[in-house]
Amino acid sequence: MILQKLSLKNTLFLVLLAGFSIVACEKEKAKAPDSNEPSIDEICDSINFTYTADIESIIQGSCAFVGCHGGGSQSGGVNLQGYTAVANEAKKAQFLGAIKHEEGYSRMPQGRAKLSENDIQAIECWIKQNTPQ
Repeated sequence: MILQKLSLKNTLFLVLLAGFSIVACEKEKAKAPDSNEPSIDEICDSINFTYTADIESIIQGSCAFVGCHGGGSQSGGVNLQGYTAVANEAKKAQFLGAIKHEEGYSRMPQGRAKLSENDIQAIECWIKQNTPQ
């Protein structure tokens, strides 16, 4: 009889332990990023981005036009006309923070849709690669 009670307690303990383990594993799986998608570091390590080939068209199409940060206007004191101006602004945390719509930064482009993830990743990699022209 005592042996049966111990076995029952052990079995119950093992069932509870297994249940907690399964729940913990499922939560960990939910937190893990999709293994099919490369990290930003992997993207930056595998592709070389330059201002002329990759970034200029994004900036010109989304930021550096009349009424925003180009064409003689410098909204918020930010000029994004040409490589040197963009490279200088890209050194500031607010540049990427605004583009990524991070907390504490003015979301850019203002009054327009957020840039695509591909464009944001290209800009982030370009910055990580020291803003090559």
